Amino acid sequence: MSQVSGLPLEIVLCIVDKLVDDPRCVLKPSHPTTKTLLSFTRVCRGTYTVASNHLRKHCVYINSRLRLDQLLYCIEATRGRTRSSVEDDDARSLKPITALYLAPFDRSTANDAAIVHKIATLFGRVHTTLTRLVINMPLHSIRSTYATGGVRRTLREAFLALTALEDLVSLRDELFLYTMEVGEEENEDIPEPEPWRAWPRLKRLALDKVNADENFWKAVRGTEALEQVVLTRADSLEEVCMKRAYLGLHREGELPRPLRVVLVNVSMMHPDQLAGESNWGQIDPSNLVDVVAYDVPVSFYGDESHPELCRAWVKAAALRDELWSWEGTPVGPRRVDMSAGEEGAQASELYV
Repeated sequence: MSQVSGLPLEIVLCIVDKLVDDPRCVLKPSHPTTKTLLSFTRVCRGTYTVASNHLRKHCVYINSRLRLDQLLYCIEATRGRTRSSVEDDDARSLKPITALYLAPFDRSTANDAAIVHKIATLFGRVHTTLTRLVINMPLHSIRSTYATGGVRRTLREAFLALTALEDLVSLRDELFLYTMEVGEEENEDIPEPEPWRAWPRLKRLALDKVNADENFWKAVRGTEALEQVVLTRADSLEEVCMKRAYLGLHREGELPRPLRVVLVNVSMMHPDQLAGESNWGQIDPSNLVDVVAYDVPVSFYGDESHPELCRAWVKAAALRDELWSWEGTPVGPRRVDMSAGEEGAQASELYV
């Protein structure tokens, strides 16, 4: 019986490299690509490093306490073989983690201090290399007694350390990590700074149900590298003029950087008119703040709750790294000037 020769290792490695179509996606553990990459880590030493690096880049999807424990164990077990920075190009070593989906809590563990400390440990290991983070964490569910006891404070300090972050998506809230008690602040008009203001490289920010008041837009302006915000079901849009709050008072030649704002909601829940919208042409004649409204599709039966529907839509796009390229209907003077035909054409281009 003739012996069939195996494929050269170079060809096998090319096959492994071609398994991931999108270079910036984050895949679930159940995805066929994740399972195939895991299998290649067990084939031979030649495929272990390449497959492991793809898993580290595309498949760090933590949706339970068990997976968080397993990830921490893996990080500790491979510390001696892991590159110290993204720029390190040693082909024999393992790449650091740069993208992460994190949802370790369930309804019964929102106040579990052990999970919080494990998150802090994880962030301590990846804070210099993690550039993309999608979190699905019920931060509002942490009781105030626990917040003052250190759980939320520990979380806040852990998040503040993520100074390499460029993209942050918070699916359940506005990244609620408020730790000060009522009366603790010397000046109640100056709230505790948002954690994302501590990230000097942050370019893209997506939040759910944020209070888009004047302080929020000032914070956005003060985050130097921020280019785009995606706000799902945001509050205060009809009370606070975002353009006036963001542009503020400035001298000629000192305009803030351009900003793209994507307002996400189901069509029927978008405000008919945003605060100050009729005067945006005078407030922002150069359209430095480009605002679009993105409609989340509703099923024929419409039996899903709007918050969960929006959350699922944003999550899917974030994991595919398509969230930041969402198009939508222009808001402002352009919305007023658009003909019915142009509106229909714009609507047909919405992400589906």
